Amino acid sequence: MTIFALVGLIFFFTQLANEQFLGAIICLSAAVLFINIYGFVSAALKINVLGYLISVYLGVVSVSVVAIFGFEPTAIGYKTLYSVNLEAIACSIFLLLISTTILVAVQNVKAPNKSSGLDTHRPPLQINFVEKQKPDKPQKTLYDSKKWEEISSQEVESGDYQAV
Repeated sequence: MTIFALVGLIFFFTQLANEQFLGAIICLSAAVLFINIYGFVSAALKINVLGYLISVYLGVVSVSVVAIFGFEPTAIGYKTLYSVNLEAIACSIFLLLISTTILVAVQNVKAPNKSSGLDTHRPPLQINFVEKQKPDKPQKTLYDSKKWEEISSQEVESGDYQAV
């Protein structure tokens, strides 16, 4: 897969150097498409790698849009050699924003654990439609303060009285 990515990038940059934007995009898209097909067939391409691949693809395209269409060489007198196209720069910034958004989203995605099949951090949810009988709470014994007696420490040590 790495060889196809490098070959696609080499063809992309050679087409880009000749200012053939459509040919450059076709070369790069063919390489990315082949990598996706190979990764899907061999199950070697994870969701994170796919996100990185798409993010890098859009980043390279946005830089090439600025390079070809953003600053076009013109011969207007002796003062300027380049014409700045703001629409192309805006499109390039938009592509770069999408590329960065995909990259951030891929960074926050956690791969599922395929070995267990279940999330081991939470117990499985069980729904029980039968109401559980709540155990009766023991009643508190209320002591009447009028029946209290004062006793000495010797009477407490004897064990005949109950301390409350």
